Amino acid sequence: MKRRGRWLFVGLIGVALAAASCGYRFVGGEPLPGGIQRIFVPMAQNRTAESGMESVVTNGLRREIIRRGLAVSADRAGADAALTAAVIRASGDTITRQTTVRALEREAVLTAVVVFSTADGTRSLRITTSETYVVEPDPAATDRQRRLALEQAAERLAQKVLSDLSADF
Repeated sequence: MKRRGRWLFVGLIGVALAAASCGYRFVGGEPLPGGIQRIFVPMAQNRTAESGMESVVTNGLRREIIRRGLAVSADRAGADAALTAAVIRASGDTITRQTTVRALEREAVLTAVVVFSTADGTRSLRITTSETYVVEPDPAATDRQRRLALEQAAERLAQKVLSDLSADF
């Protein structure tokens, strides 16, 4: 029994070393430039025909900022930085078909231009994310699936924005 426990211990050490050497790290608490702690995030601009995407993207950005241990400021004057966004694409593309006229799966694609402004300068990012959804026989159900997919794409977009900003500094 002692031998088995020893091998288990050695195996766990090996997994820990492998995880550490491959660059794996936990998300959260990643620093932004200049010790930024409070970020002003105004309502995003929606340059698409998809109604409500400005709220979906803005809320996604705000949630991700809070999740990373930073604060969202109510106004620009009380913030260390500003993060503005413009949604420039919210569309769907067919991925798989049953027939030439019947789609089985579609992909919701979301693209935004985000500008991060601090006292030291401005950084602009263009980020595209996507999420797959099932096409239902009922058009209303498909619309709900599409909307959920766009919301999930907005969450992923927010994660990419904060990761990219953290990685560059």
